[in-house]
Amino acid sequence: MSSQNLVSVYRREPTPQEAADASVQIAKSVEEIGALQEKINDLQSHMRRLQQQQFHHYADVKLHRGVITLARRIPSELLAYIFELSVDSGWTRAPVIVSHVCSQWRLAAQDPRVWSRVYVNLDDSNTAGRTTYWLRMAASAPLHITIVASSRVRRRQVLDIMALLSEYADQWSTLTVDSEALLNIQAVTASCSLEKNLPHLRHISVISTGAVHNEEEDSSMALAQIFTPERVPELRSLSMDLLVLPATTSMPMQLRSLVLTFAESQPGMAHTLMHALNELPHLEKLSLSLPLHLDTLFELDPDQAMRINNLKSLTIFGPTDLNGILYHIQAPSLLQLHLRSLEDLGYRQTPVGPSLHAFLQGSTAVKLLELYDIDLSPEYFASCFALLSNLEELRLHESSVSAATLKLLYGWSAGGGGAPLNHPAAYLRLCPKLTKLDLRWCGLLAGHALVNLVRSRLPTAQIPGSVEMVASPITDITAINCCFIEERHIIELAKMTVCRVVINDTDYCYQRKCCDNLRYRQRLRFRHFNLPEHRVGLNLIL
Repeated sequence: MSSQNLVSVYRREPTPQEAADASVQIAKSVEEIGALQEKINDLQSHMRRLQQQQFHHYADVKLHRGVITLARRIPSELLAYIFELSVDSGWTRAPVIVSHVCSQWRLAAQDPRVWSRVYVNLDDSNTAGRTTYWLRMAASAPLHITIVASSRVRRRQVLDIMALLSEYADQWSTLTVDSEALLNIQAVTASCSLEKNLPHLRHISVISTGAVHNEEEDSSMALAQIFTPERVPELRSLSMDLLVLPATTSMPMQLRSLVLTFAESQPGMAHTLMHALNELPHLEKLSLSLPLHLDTLFELDPDQAMRINNLKSLTIFGPTDLNGILYHIQAPSLLQLHLRSLEDLGYRQTPVGPSLHAFLQGSTAVKLLELYDIDLSPEYFASCFALLSNLEELRLHESSVSAATLKLLYGWSAGGGGAPLNHPAAYLRLCPKLTKLDLRWCGLLAGHALVNLVRSRLPTAQIPGSVEMVASPITDITAINCCFIEERHIIELAKMTVCRVVINDTDYCYQRKCCDNLRYRQRLRFRHFNLPEHRVGLNLIL
């Protein structure tokens, strides 16, 4: 039936012949549809077979990639070290988790060092079972033990776990006790006094936010009687982060490093602290942090003093009232002095100049001085610089040091009313050994003054006819967030010495996020260093 007749048949009643022809055509088309469906089924079946083959090849690729992946090619010793670092960073369950990744990781995780960080949470269930398993896996490796307990933990629980740990006393390397209740910490230390010697214990850390609630409770921290040199000969460092300094406190006399942090102050703290420090003849490093608001000023009698002959590094953090302690510390061998203040009640600094000047008169060996958010008047800057003949590194954070003050460090007077540049009297001879300068948030310092300082100490700045340079050259300078030190000054500095406009992850400001200048560094890079050749001759660290 033609297409024309097929159209016309819908306009009238079909004849018997037309109906028969339509039936024949329907049957033929149905047969064709069936044949095509069979072909479709065959093609789909073939496609499924191809997809299955493709899936097997994908699985084969994944399997063989697992053989050449970096994680499989890392030596077992290095894998074990990575797992050890993971535990040390706070991932206490790392040894168990990594053991389930693959056979190679499980083998690496069996290294005793991976299990040497024993984390004991006394608030968890089955603490004893977990600790026993960890100790067994650690075998004979040095143990770094951390004991954590809330105020809900009973003394009996502490004593039971200490009895278990004491069986491995000769493997103890570090001990950290973190508890809300001071009584639990006392239970740990008391257990140490009753058990075996600790021949390899090097560091102790005590953390407690709890307070003594009544006078009947024992608030003493008599560590000197527990960790004696005979029982703990290798003990070198102690860190204490407490709510307040216990009224009765004694430190092991063999300490080399001591870090003290207190959240609150109380009457008599200065005397207790002085008594404790006077019993540490070998102390080389001391860090002291007190709350930003002191209920009582850190005051002592004028004739009271702590003489720490071997002290090499001193860090004081807190309100500037705390710096009054400098009047009472004698440290003739001190090499590093860090004074840090973060006032939370506005700019209400107590003048630090007098106490710092008095302290430096007895500590002339200082090589590094850091003043963090602590300012000095121009007069005290001058008098302190005059005492720092051995200073090699100066760090000033949020300081109002001016260009006029900075001239005190020039290799020559740079004019300005001084002697002529070719005259020996032009040399000022302050801090002649200074080689490193770190300036941050110094809002009054002009960039040209900094450039002149570095230029004045270059060997080419030597006075004609002089035998040697009076001042050492500045070999490293950091300038961050100083509004009057412009980009052109940074480039000039980078032509003469190493200039940094970035901090590293070990910097004190890194954890405080106060000197992050990413956008400035990006802008500096885009404006001046689009091409590698632009950095030729520049010692700039971005």
